[in-house]
Amino acid sequence: MAYERTYNPLIPQHARLWKSLYGLILNNNPQCLKRPDLVVPRNPEIPYDPDHNHPRPDVLWMDEADVSRMKAAHSNFITDIRSMPTSLAYNAGSRGIVTTASESLLAILSISLRMLRKTGTNIPVEIFLNKPTPYTNAFCSKVFPSLDAKCLYLSDIFLAADTTVNLNTYQYKVFSILFSSFEDVLLLDSDAWPISNPEHLFHSLPFTDSGLVLWPDFWYASESPYFFDVAKIARPPPLNERPATESGEMMYSKSKHGIGIMLAVYYNYYGPDYFYLLQSQDGPGQGDKETFPWAAAAVGEPFYFVHHPVGSLGRHDSNGEYIGTAMVQYDPVQDFFALSQQTRPPAVNPEEIAHPDPSLQKPAGTERVKPLFIHANVPKFDPITIFDDEIKGVHTPTRDSDGRSVRCWVEKAHSIELFGFDLEKRFWETIEDAACGDLLGLWVAGGKPDRFALEQVRKRDKATCDRVKKYYKEVFDSDGKKS
Repeated sequence: MAYERTYNPLIPQHARLWKSLYGLILNNNPQCLKRPDLVVPRNPEIPYDPDHNHPRPDVLWMDEADVSRMKAAHSNFITDIRSMPTSLAYNAGSRGIVTTASESLLAILSISLRMLRKTGTNIPVEIFLNKPTPYTNAFCSKVFPSLDAKCLYLSDIFLAADTTVNLNTYQYKVFSILFSSFEDVLLLDSDAWPISNPEHLFHSLPFTDSGLVLWPDFWYASESPYFFDVAKIARPPPLNERPATESGEMMYSKSKHGIGIMLAVYYNYYGPDYFYLLQSQDGPGQGDKETFPWAAAAVGEPFYFVHHPVGSLGRHDSNGEYIGTAMVQYDPVQDFFALSQQTRPPAVNPEEIAHPDPSLQKPAGTERVKPLFIHANVPKFDPITIFDDEIKGVHTPTRDSDGRSVRCWVEKAHSIELFGFDLEKRFWETIEDAACGDLLGLWVAGGKPDRFALEQVRKRDKATCDRVKKYYKEVFDSDGKKS
């Protein structure tokens, strides 16, 4: 039976919004004669230190006339969106998780969604994809429905608006937020997932106040002075005020941040040519990540930036080298009350929180801020590639330099201390369930749907399943039964 795509009843409203917004974006093209030019070499990876006000890098060059053109276009665009008769479309009072993925990341996304569901939440999930293909249809019909996640296609909205838009990887996130049906959105990258039920975030400060929550990266921010001139931001912040942004996790209230979201769309539409470089100056992870806080700041919308530093998960090789493969982000509710030294007020709808955390009812500061999200981003934990992926050209995450199969992150006791249970063991159980379950025959390698004959695909996927089982047995079986 042919796969029947999920009907999106908000498409007509999204299309009207996009047709208007797209016209304003095109009308306010910066039209610079020359793009920003990186003219000075720099050390891009400087770890953030709040106690040291590192000098702001200034390594770009722009012609003065081009700066004036960008400033005028930026100012005119904000004026135009403030007077737009069409507003963002969403179902009032709704909340959910939004994610997006290319074809090559759909299998990894399915593992992330399994980890999400293991927290006990049944919160709805919308998966935004570029356009339907036989491969995406296979996932959207055979895998994602069992995880209570539905697929939506950006191409449907662009077609309904009679527009042609070609997006690159970094641009998908902001369009997924723009076109989500949820009023309140928790956006997660395809390789990011919660450690525990995240639903309390929607009902608690700081989100209920600011409507936008962002998480930190490892590095100093590195916006160009040109950006602040273009955006008419009079006081560039000192670099030790907050680190760079890590956009693998974000929370947005579309009702509170409609103008800021539309400006973030503008920043991302012109990101590859202008704003990505202006906001990062070739810093680590340059892309969409700084468009979100600066879009809010440029139109005077508030946001909360988590103060607890991002953590790193990895292992120490027997040769002494550290091999990091994942990021840890922390609970913004606990972060907020630890910072403010206040007692947490009752949640707005406490009965809707599946697993309230009793420690949050105590005076802030008496409990440490707990980890809430894992972003397993480098390398991707795709069972087909993870055993062979090299880091720094030498090390594989799963194998020590002495040849032993090893944990990728931390030892069992440390995992229980950090997370309350053996998180890595649960992750690999989930990978095994996927590799040896409904993903058999659906795996994709090298970013393209597999062109092998069906029997060859089955043999390869059976070998992948066997490899995962062998690794799990060597590393985790001595720990006892599955979690």
